[in-house]
Amino acid sequence: MSRRIAILLRSLEGGGMQRNVAELARGLVLRGWQVDVLAVDVEGGMRRQLPVAARVHRLPVARRAVGARALIELLPDLDARDRLRLRFGPLPGLFRALPALSDQLRKAPPAALLALGTQANLAALAARRRAGRSFRLLVSEHNMLSSVARNSRRHFRHLYPRFVQAAYPEADAIIAVSRAVARDLEVTAGLPPGRVTVIGNPIDLRRIRELAREPPGHPWTRSREIPLLLAVGRLHWQKDFATLLEAMARLRVRRRVRLVILGEGPERPRLERRCRRLGLAEEVRMPGFTSNPYGWMARASVFVLPSRSEGFGHVLVEALACGRPIVATDCPGAPAEILEGGRYGDLVPVGDAEALAQAIETALDRPVDTERLQKRAEVLAAGDPTEAYLAALFPGDRHAPNGRCHGEAAA
Repeated sequence: MSRRIAILLRSLEGGGMQRNVAELARGLVLRGWQVDVLAVDVEGGMRRQLPVAARVHRLPVARRAVGARALIELLPDLDARDRLRLRFGPLPGLFRALPALSDQLRKAPPAALLALGTQANLAALAARRRAGRSFRLLVSEHNMLSSVARNSRRHFRHLYPRFVQAAYPEADAIIAVSRAVARDLEVTAGLPPGRVTVIGNPIDLRRIRELAREPPGHPWTRSREIPLLLAVGRLHWQKDFATLLEAMARLRVRRRVRLVILGEGPERPRLERRCRRLGLAEEVRMPGFTSNPYGWMARASVFVLPSRSEGFGHVLVEALACGRPIVATDCPGAPAEILEGGRYGDLVPVGDAEALAQAIETALDRPVDTERLQKRAEVLAAGDPTEAYLAALFPGDRHAPNGRCHGEAAA
């Protein structure tokens, strides 16, 4: 059997899914696997977090027509109007990269291909058909499919449930990162109950705590005099940092407080304009992506997650590991699972700036039980997701490269 596992995702920009890839790649390398990471955009901030042994391959994109044909092949009963929209409208980058992906898989077939995210999942299924190879294929959902399909401005995403229903049954394993994502996937795409396996994101608590000791070097983290709010995530509509800025404007009237949003993304210009409109230039900083958000987390007064939907909420577990109070939206997805309905953090309605401001204020005034929050992170990080992924890929096969079992890390 080949010693190689390939991991496919859209890009290596900073985000929870990309952190998931980095942790999985580390776990696979430790078990003796050769790891290839395949993406259209390989220049994102997460590339530096991959293990040195992992090989990164950029997938060049081809003409739109190639990707459109591949999507239509996955769902041949599309009506004429949908076919036209796919042929002439915006198209997922990974589908335009299908020729390169198929060639890569044909020339160097891995033992298994692990795809992350709906776009990568569908591209992987189409590429395996085209490559004519029999490697194992695992698809994994990291977002609420119903929210993506309902709220996206891209027409091809509105069709995701139909594509998923038609194509995912061909996968050897279907993974969801939370119970909420699994239920949503089954209902939205009509997959049979029990077909989806839940495997949480891999979380290295020891590494988080080591990195949390490193000071960010920003003056706002050196003093506790003014409370510091922290949010981390891609600057994207789904994360709803706009509502957090509205909440910040209300808080500023009541007390002194500062906000840092770590991340990069397409919403930056709009968020910067909103900051100026709300008069928050002195109280808000958006320094971009950082490879170590944990130093910030350890020094924040409150961690805030204002998302509209959240498949897992990796940053919530990381904030718990740093012992920080949390305020999050009770959005579709896993935040309520992670926070146990509010036992380990405050939950507020989605898009409600006043409720968010009030919850942050309450959290600022409440004593922090750091040890209790960190113990919750330990519960959530228990188990070995890398081992679970391998078990899903190779059920009943306990033989890893070099004669080691999947459960035995390389020395």
